[in-house]
Amino acid sequence: MSHVQTKYYSTILSSQDGSSDKLSTDGQLGYYLAGLIEGDGSIIVPTKDKTPSGKNTHPVIRIVFTLADLPLAKKLQQVLGCGFIQNPQRR
Repeated sequence: MSHVQTKYYSTILSSQDGSSDKLSTDGQLGYYLAGLIEGDGSIIVPTKDKTPSGKNTHPVIRIVFTLADLPLAKKLQQVLGCGFIQNPQRR
């Protein structure tokens, strides 16, 4: 049986009026992220190991935010220590 290591995150998000809302103080970040992914996200798993040009592919978790929630997206990126934020293409 393999050992699974669990990380717990404790983060405070500051609102615009200076008050703070706790994102997670008791290991609930995983549940919060699951809700975001289920509601406004997707998990993309490539069917091939490489693109036609030879680049490696990798799974992606994408969450879509409104522009009003950009500070939350930036905070999640900071807390998780990975990812990037893309601006939508205008049509």
